[in-house]
Amino acid sequence: MNNPNVRFNAAMGQFQQEMVRWNRQINLVSRKGTLGRVADLIGQCREAWAGLSGVELGGWDKEDPVWYFDLGSGGGLPGYVWHQLLAARFDNLQTWLVEPREKRAWFLERLNKIAPEQPHQVWNARWGESPAAGGPAPSRVLISMKALRLSDPVVLAGLDVARGESALPEGGVVAIARFYPPKQQWTPGLVEELEIASEAMTIGDYIYSPIRQQVISPKSKHPTAASLVLSVYEVSS
Repeated sequence: MNNPNVRFNAAMGQFQQEMVRWNRQINLVSRKGTLGRVADLIGQCREAWAGLSGVELGGWDKEDPVWYFDLGSGGGLPGYVWHQLLAARFDNLQTWLVEPREKRAWFLERLNKIAPEQPHQVWNARWGESPAAGGPAPSRVLISMKALRLSDPVVLAGLDVARGESALPEGGVVAIARFYPPKQQWTPGLVEELEIASEAMTIGDYIYSPIRQQVISPKSKHPTAASLVLSVYEVSS
């Protein structure tokens, strides 16, 4: 299967089967109407990806070294879905699905059997307590989360731990993407809660200067569609 869309759809079909198979033992999603629920969630991840891809990732070069972290990955939504989409787009991708719950981490490891040519890594740990990533320094970093309320300073401090000895290049970009309910608006209260920076922050050895903060609203009217809250920082030392 050389067609990326065919490969992706095949991977998602197997992913859906794995979710349904293991949901009763591990409680990955709702146990009522699991098959339809998983299909809706995959669709939600794809729609959010389309917004992110157009707004932010469109400016990233195909050959850029890219690191992707999904925090509190659970059953792999959006982490596993976005990993497959990123792997089809970028030649030099490393992905880590970060999940502190042991059974769910086991499930995420199991997903590597679906597309072994595009493996992801799983960290059975909390963000900021995870091991060092290592490998080539990334010029672009994407960090996603869903239903996990970590402020931007906490997310960036966790990245400082995760990068280990790998230096972030001058002018590198870190994009933090969060799922929120469809009617979520970019408000002063949300900015305060998430500590979205309006000025540069110094964390570890680096200065993170805000480039953009925005809500990408869903195009779909489906009730499971979600807004994507995006905050993007440029790295300097």
